[in-house]
Amino acid sequence: MTRRTPHWPELEIGRHQPGGNTSETLKYLLAQSLSSHAINDFAGFRYRANMRIAPCRPDEVDVLARLRARLWPETGIAEHLAEIEQTADNPDAPALLAHTDDDVVVGFAEATLRHDYVNGCDTSPVAYWEGIYVELGHRRTGAARDLCAAVEKRGRSLGCTELGSDALLDNPLGRALHVGLGFEERERVVCYRKLLSHNN
Repeated sequence: MTRRTPHWPELEIGRHQPGGNTSETLKYLLAQSLSSHAINDFAGFRYRANMRIAPCRPDEVDVLARLRARLWPETGIAEHLAEIEQTADNPDAPALLAHTDDDVVVGFAEATLRHDYVNGCDTSPVAYWEGIYVELGHRRTGAARDLCAAVEKRGRSLGCTELGSDALLDNPLGRALHVGLGFEERERVVCYRKLLSHNN
């Protein structure tokens, strides 16, 4: 699966935000935007929804591609459809969809089973969270938490004891989401590359 930089559309945040303290900001985002019980003290609060989490069916592939394009907008729908087709028969890379009571798909999560070394983890294999997205109108309803719980359940069924993930340092909303879902930060890595010349 191609790794991308997640695009995190701005979450709906309340009026009273803390000052410049990063830790306090993350705690605020957790409390106000990512609470699974989602009863907030400002207009627009939502109650916890009853989501049904299930693997993507063949007739839902187009919906999954559209949701993927919102999370990773630098990739076109056609390429998303091709990637979904490539992983459709891979039991180690299921796509899970979140459905409302009236069976509307409002979010997805993708995870893979990694047997190579995973930064921040101590065991192998590791269930690895590749991406998650919830439609704007259904955030703060517990959908992300339910999707994450489903990924965790599958990881445990495959013998995993850890769930790995990552977020860019300049992506505070993505980092807050991880904190809100119970992840702990383990390490920070700087990636390098050197182009190889073929002229010698």
